[in-house]
Amino acid sequence: MQALREQLTRIEQKIDQPTGEELRGRWLNGEQAQEILNVRPRTLQKYREERLIGYSQVGSKIYYRATDLEAHLMRHFIPSRNSRH
Repeated sequence: MQALREQLTRIEQKIDQPTGEELRGRWLNGEQAQEILNVRPRTLQKYREERLIGYSQVGSKIYYRATDLEAHLMRHFIPSRNSRH
């Protein structure tokens, strides 16, 4: 029963995840950016300092555009041998 609950939770999370179109113009906080990029806070700070990703700061809060994070990942994308891109 517990395994079924966990599986339903995972399905709900996938349903709640925004699609590519929904991400356009969407701003994410630092924790969300860290999760997407799979980095620690210090690495995210380094990316800001080196201007590898754009950000907006309102007071002490920092936000990132989802499209900028995607662009960062795409710049580091290495296609497979079978990829047609």
